[in-house]
Amino acid sequence: SVLAPLLLIIFINDLWDVVENHLDVFADDSTVWAPIKSTADRDSVTASLNSDLLAIQDWAKRWIVKYNDTKTELLTMSGKRDVAAFRRNGTDSDGHFNPTPNPNPHSPLSFCGSVLPESSSFKIVGLTFSTSLSWDLHIKKTITNAKRSLSLLTEPVLGGLPQHQISLFHLQGPRSLKMEYVSPIWAGGSPTLLAKLDAIQRRAIKIIGSDEFEFASLAHRRTVDGLAFIHRLHRTAPPSVWDLCPTPYPKSQRLTRSVLREARPFFTPPSNRSTDSKTWCRSCIPMFTRAFNNLPTETQSCDKRTRFKRLASSTNFPELWIESSLRNH
Repeated sequence: SVLAPLLLIIFINDLWDVVENHLDVFADDSTVWAPIKSTADRDSVTASLNSDLLAIQDWAKRWIVKYNDTKTELLTMSGKRDVAAFRRNGTDSDGHFNPTPNPNPHSPLSFCGSVLPESSSFKIVGLTFSTSLSWDLHIKKTITNAKRSLSLLTEPVLGGLPQHQISLFHLQGPRSLKMEYVSPIWAGGSPTLLAKLDAIQRRAIKIIGSDEFEFASLAHRRTVDGLAFIHRLHRTAPPSVWDLCPTPYPKSQRLTRSVLREARPFFTPPSNRSTDSKTWCRSCIPMFTRAFNNLPTETQSCDKRTRFKRLASSTNFPELWIESSLRNH
């Protein structure tokens, strides 16, 4: 129904009042999370999360809401050595880490009377998150789904359609919904896996019987979408995500000839310390902030979203442009 989503939002609007940690909600999926800034904070953070889970249970009892505790998952994103040792125990058939021989260094979390097992990955709003914050697992699942979608192009129901209609079906269906869903988020994944998606697109082009040059490569489109994301982020983003926006590069007070000749970045470049992890450097905002700084000045300063995307699309950057940009930094 049309009213159901609005009524649900009104119904759960006080859920934020009963928790002390971060709470993200999309439709009927709720995610409670908290950062652990040091190993000394592990127990206190666990206690805080357990307190929130108890409060959520009380809230559910008060408003006659039943949670499915069997679908509730726990994921810890960490690169600590003791956590890595725990993960080396392997996982069971359900994708949960085994507790022996190396015990979980974090205290247990409980929900609805059951201890939550530690998962190796879980899915939120169509994105598969992993313990290492690598997007390779998500890309592998995307490849699998994209291969299945290829079979739709050979279905008899599409056989009698004109070529341009079959092409439109692919562009608005499998490619848009499967192969490019929030692609800037996982664009920093394994280049080998990303290349497999382009191979699937080339196969789709052969099935359709279209000219390959009519389709921009997925790598190019991911780059353009990522640049458009940064463009929107610092112009039209809601206040709740302002803290994600890159800091504008400080402007020179004196417009000397040398300043006018110098190519200056639009945003302050993200940190490039030797201690920064590869995961951080290849994540969405740092990666595309560097890419945005490499755009022509005219494109960077364009205020209109549609015109910006058109200018970015026509930019003649080579394949793996972002990859080479990362190596240079």
